[in-house]
Amino acid sequence: MPILTSRRVFTSLAAAALVRPAAAEDFPARAIRIVVPFAPGGSLNILARLYARHLGERLGWQVVVENRSGGGGTIGTDVVAKSWPDGYTILMVSDPIAVLPSLFPNLPFDPLKDLEPLGLIARLSQVLVVQPGFAARDFPAFVAMARARPQGVIMGHTGPASPGHLNAALLGQAGVELTLVPYRGGGPVVQDILAGNLPTGIMTLPAALPFLREGTLRALAVSSPRRSSFLPDVPTMAETLPGVELDSWQALFLPARTPREIVQKLHAEFTATTRMPAVAEWLAGQAFEPVTGPPSE
Repeated sequence: MPILTSRRVFTSLAAAALVRPAAAEDFPARAIRIVVPFAPGGSLNILARLYARHLGERLGWQVVVENRSGGGGTIGTDVVAKSWPDGYTILMVSDPIAVLPSLFPNLPFDPLKDLEPLGLIARLSQVLVVQPGFAARDFPAFVAMARARPQGVIMGHTGPASPGHLNAALLGQAGVELTLVPYRGGGPVVQDILAGNLPTGIMTLPAALPFLREGTLRALAVSSPRRSSFLPDVPTMAETLPGVELDSWQALFLPARTPREIVQKLHAEFTATTRMPAVAEWLAGQAFEPVTGPPSE
């Protein structure tokens, strides 16, 4: 047997030997980290901290949230994809993970091969927000303004391949001229709009909702195919531009080859946490539609 092949076999056997005891031990025996591949302030960060807190309180587990932003979510995702598959590193991510291979051909990981699905957590809308004094008072006026200007309207979004970026691309296909400014999450977009540095932005509804409620931001439209029950008076984009529809989702992943019994235990505990009355009430109050489907979904 060639030396290189022998080393590969030895490495594989050693890895298998180390993973098996981790599956059999009293999991967890140390802190679990939830990696969020975007900056603090966005909906993923909000959701991760909610689950970290309630998992910790309910089970006595130590769960920490780590923000690893950059590269449209690729940096934090790569951290998880290359982590040891023992259940102690969890990725909380959203729909961009499904399109990253199309946008970044040289990704350092393969989402289908290097990640193990743990389960969906929530579905939610994107929302187009503006400064309170923005000239367009409704979405049709916004569309007309963008089409009338040579450079369109400046709009911030939550990074390359993010749901906001995809939504902006759909608007562009519908003839809405936009000058896009990428950020590292919904939080920085909100802060620049509030500071007067950015006229408009698109982000998840949970990231914008507190500011919409206090009147420091104004919503023009949501991206979902139906009006949001959280903003029933705000129209959908499709009411003005048929076909401009986007439903976002957020989910949990583990490194590939995580032992099945650990995947099942973690899925059961996240599902139980989602169904806690306090968590369900909080999710509804923050514009998340909870989902508790199996990893295969």
